[in-house]
Amino acid sequence: MSNKTLLISIIVAAFMMTSCLNDSQPPFYSLVQGVVTVGNGPVQGAGIHVENFYTPDDVFSPQNVDEGFEISFISSSSGEYNANLYRFRSDSLLANFYTAELDSGEHVITIPAELLSDGIYVYEVVTPSNDSFTRLLFAEKSDSLLYRSEPFTTTNADGEFLINPNMLAFGADFLTADNSEFVVIDSIEFKIVVDSVLVETRKVEVRPNQDSFFEFDLD
Repeated sequence: MSNKTLLISIIVAAFMMTSCLNDSQPPFYSLVQGVVTVGNGPVQGAGIHVENFYTPDDVFSPQNVDEGFEISFISSSSGEYNANLYRFRSDSLLANFYTAELDSGEHVITIPAELLSDGIYVYEVVTPSNDSFTRLLFAEKSDSLLYRSEPFTTTNADGEFLINPNMLAFGADFLTADNSEFVVIDSIEFKIVVDSVLVETRKVEVRPNQDSFFEFDLD
């Protein structure tokens, strides 16, 4: 793991509070697996979008990202600035979406809408001195625009897909800016996009301590 990825993991952890569990062992979530088929065959390249659900309350709403997401910051020095986007708890970079020479002062940059779908992201802005600030983004996109955005994953030649459950933040506690708490629960909604068309939507529960496999037959 690179130093930058490690730094992001540390910063993200600072946003989270440890849940109080009655059991001595926290719940374990296995890989979320599935297959998309039509007729008797697999569907290759289907876009798998995943919408997280949170404990129902009035303290938090995800950010609408239909037109992208603006980041405002004040630069203290001139030079090259870079901005990167990651999926929550992902080990790999999703995109370096901004690189530019900036003077000191106030700036606004935008995460492009095509990079953002439903789910939890981490973005960072890296300064010329290689310092960075990192934030969480809880994103929500209109179903009609999902085909224009980066899916969580896509199906392989056998129509299958795998999702790391850690990237879905099941059971994690988060704080809002005003110190209100919300919890990511273990229910998600799959949205399947094939050839730029949303063909199926299904809400499911991913149960802890057991395998999770979901079949999507598009007939």
